[in-house]
Amino acid sequence: MSILTGGLKDGKSGQTHNINLRPLALVTVLILVSIAGSTIHLTRALPLTSHSPISIVGNSGFTPANGTTPGGNGSLSNPYIIENWYIDTTNKDGIHIEQTNASFIIRNVYIHGQNLANGIFFLNVANGIVDNTTITNSYDGVTISLSNATVQNSHVSTNAEHGIKILDGESVNLFNNTLTQEMGAGISSESCVKCDLNITKNTITSNHSGIVLQSMNNSFIFENTISSNQNDGIGVYRSTYIALVLNNIINNGIGANLVTSTNNLVHHNNFVKNRVKQAFDNETGQNKWDVGYASGGNYWSNYTDVDSCSGPHQEICPRPDGIGDTAYTFANTQDDYPLKNIFVQSVIHDVAVSKITPYSASVNQTAILSITVTVMDEGATAENFTLTLYYDRTVIGSHVIQALVPGISQNIRFSWNTTGVAPGPHNLKAVETTVWGEIDVADNILVVGPIIVESPTTTTPPASGPLPHTFPPTDIYVETGIAGLLLLVILSIVAFRRRKNR
Repeated sequence: MSILTGGLKDGKSGQTHNINLRPLALVTVLILVSIAGSTIHLTRALPLTSHSPISIVGNSGFTPANGTTPGGNGSLSNPYIIENWYIDTTNKDGIHIEQTNASFIIRNVYIHGQNLANGIFFLNVANGIVDNTTITNSYDGVTISLSNATVQNSHVSTNAEHGIKILDGESVNLFNNTLTQEMGAGISSESCVKCDLNITKNTITSNHSGIVLQSMNNSFIFENTISSNQNDGIGVYRSTYIALVLNNIINNGIGANLVTSTNNLVHHNNFVKNRVKQAFDNETGQNKWDVGYASGGNYWSNYTDVDSCSGPHQEICPRPDGIGDTAYTFANTQDDYPLKNIFVQSVIHDVAVSKITPYSASVNQTAILSITVTVMDEGATAENFTLTLYYDRTVIGSHVIQALVPGISQNIRFSWNTTGVAPGPHNLKAVETTVWGEIDVADNILVVGPIIVESPTTTTPPASGPLPHTFPPTDIYVETGIAGLLLLVILSIVAFRRRKNR
């Protein structure tokens, strides 16, 4: 079922406007700035000591003889530590850990192989962290199978297959790593339909492919620099509910390649001079390449139309708004609101529907029900937007909010005339238009209910107490599925970063 909820943009003219592409210097600046934001740990705070390959099976394997620093007990607050080792291996995994529910950290380790075995291998691991580690010349740099694991602040390069490989993982976080010169993909994940995969702020460059996801679900690719990879920058195959947001995708074969994949969300990425195609999508209308007006879609370096007008249909002229006046069309789909300039999130723009409060949970069919909707500016600048309230799919009313101040809530009163509304349960849905540059769009929609519309002869008293949030009907899920995905993965990122900072 299609997740598209908006119509096509109105073109302003049939003319073609030719604009020169930005110079190659722009590509170089993007790469350098992004790499500067990532930490490449090639120098070590402490000298490394040579150690033979480490193999741990079960909790009892975390011993000093197996390279574990004395003092840890495997709890979340006092994990086992494996650190400060140099491991040179030929046909054995540098560090192999399996069948454990203990918490552990591998840090400040250098693993060098002969392209025959894995640098690090996890199997059935409950909570493993790899931090500040360098892995070179292994088969796969890191393999994570049926495990909860985090790889962060590490440098993985020149491996025979993939930098990081995930096989049916569970909760996997990849944060602030550099993956380069892999013969396969920088990051490869497959057969993971139940896991949460977060790929955030990594630099992935000069590999055969950057990121490749196959048969995946619920994954978030956020704020990465993916450049100069021979094949796909990001390849998504037979996968669903993948969010690609705020990535710099530069000079790859195909920037983003969505094949036999549906219900995916791609927005506020910078697609710059990808050689074969900027993007590909063979499922017409089944993926979303923007988050509506006025937040917008993606930046495309080969988009050549003008920005003279504004509005959801670009019909208000002359008033440029940073969004091209016609859609960016490619393959079988389009970005309805292409950005005219490289997108950099310097200011947080975010509005939210925080509450829907009906006067009663039931109403007579001939009566008028008062409903208050509370909205809030959760960003860093004053915002203008439109709030629309629906019952099911029918509009009750709309209200324009002007210059809502950051951190301030505003209550908007609606009156629902229920004359002619079918008796029975109905849901209320409040929808805000997105604002320019808004990334977190999940909280722009709120659904509550049911409200019971009673026939005039019904005398059932109204329920007391707060109205519960309930499961909306299927058609509402269609409209809000991608927003729910985005909220899920953002909450996963926040939880991960809080755990990291403890």
